[in-house]
Order: sequence, then C-alpha cells, then structure tokens
Amino acid sequence: MSVRILKAPDTQFSTLSLKIVAFAPEKLFRISSHLTGEPYFGKSASHRFDDPDRKYGTCYLGLNLATAVAESILHDLEPVQGGYNIAADKAASSYVHRFTGNPIRLADLTGHHLNVLGGHAELFGTWSYDLPMLWSRAVYEHPAAVDGFIYVSRLLTPNKAVVLFDHGTSLQVIKAKSTALPQSAAFRKVESDLNIRYV
Repeated sequence: MSVRILKAPDTQFSTLSLKIVAFAPEKLFRISSHLTGEPYFGKSASHRFDDPDRKYGTCYLGLNLATAVAESILHDLEPVQGGYNIAADKAASSYVHRFTGNPIRLADLTGHHLNVLGGHAELFGTWSYDLPMLWSRAVYEHPAAVDGFIYVSRLLTPNKAVVLFDHGTSLQVIKAKSTALPQSAAFRKVESDLNIRYV
C-alpha cells in the first residue's frame, strides 16, 4: 500500500485556481511580546511558513484567542499532566492584538481546497519546515496576489490560523487595540480550557 506523502508544490502551481476569501481583519487575533509595531512581519526563516530566502516577511495570527495563544505562548511546550506549565511572567509580558482596516484576500488552504492543490494535513503537522516554506513561497508568487492564506492550526485542530505576507492590502491593516493578555476577559476561558498553570 502506498502512502501519499507531502511534496513540493506542483511546478504548474501558478496555473491552478486558488479558493480566495475576502476576510475582515477584525476576525484576527495575534499574541506577541510587543505592545507596538503590529502587525509585525518577520523574516527569520525559522517558522513554518516563512520565506526560506527571507525576501518577504510573514505574520502569524489565529481566528480566535485560543488558537493565537496555542500557536505562540504554547508553541514549543509539551503538556504535562493534562495541562501546560508556563513561567508566571510569560503571560504577563504578552499582548493580544486586534485589527481593523480594509478586507484582506486570503487563499483557503484547508479541506478540499488544499487537497486538489496536491497538499494535505502534513503541511501543518510535519516537523520539518522545508516543504511548508516552499508552499508559502508558491502561494506568495501565485498570480492571484493574495495577502496570505488560511491553514489549520497544528496545535489546536480543527481551529484555523492565518499567515499574512508583507505585500498587498495586508499592509493597510491598522491595529485597532492592544491589550495586556492577563487583562483580556477571554483569556480566562483559554486558561481553563488548556489548563494553563503558572510556575
């Protein structure tokens, strides 16, 4: 029995149709350790969908607060006895950012939309970022010129997350409000659901 493994995007990827959705920036959540300068587009080539050649920047966000927390604060942690132990000052030094601005255009890389492009869940779950980075570049270079794409959170399935590119209308997104994470009322439920403990 053969197993379908994740491959690099097809050489004709630019000719394939992307499922594009118009998306309100108000639906996005971002967690960072900085109060200002958001959305921040990094070029470290160290995250899943970064550009391996560092020619464009990426910004990672969640479609709800829990996803944003899981993909940032909890990203490199292993659960212990049914929960997460984090340093007491980790949450205290983090901020939740909400946005407003022009609608953004995102490629939908989930479900059957991803399947027909030649991808599958390994894009979000593989430990190696080499192929996901190539997929990011293929979407970035696609003639549809989307602002980024929607993908499934590896750490909080089936929740969805977003990566934005530093081109297109995404640069017109204006930060609406930044709040210290512990002061966010919604964070109480996230703490409970993910059993976050402070050590």
